Amino acid sequence: ALSDAHRDALMSSIPASMDRYYEAYQAVYDKWEPTLEKNGVAKITLPDEVVSGLQEAAAGPVREEWLAANEGKIAAKELYEFTKAKLAEMK
Repeated sequence: ALSDAHRDALMSSIPASMDRYYEAYQAVYDKWEPTLEKNGVAKITLPDEVVSGLQEAAAGPVREEWLAANEGKIAAKELYEFTKAKLAEMK
C-alpha cells in the first residue's frame, strides 16, 4: 500500500496527466482528420446506449481484472473513478 504522502502525490498528479493525454489525443486527431475527410472516411456518432454496451462488453472484464489485481497496491478504484468522471466531463 502507498503511504499517505505517496498516495497524495499520485492523486495530485492525475489531473495534469489526464490533461496531457487529452492534448496528445487531440493533436493526433487534428493531424489526421483532414486526411480522413479527403479520403472519404465518414465520421459517425454512436448512440450512448451502444457505446455503453460496447464498453461493458469489451472493457468490463479487463477493468474488473485490473482493479482486482491492483487492489491494495495502488489507488486503483479511485484512479478508475477519477478517469471515468473526467471522461464524462468531456462529453
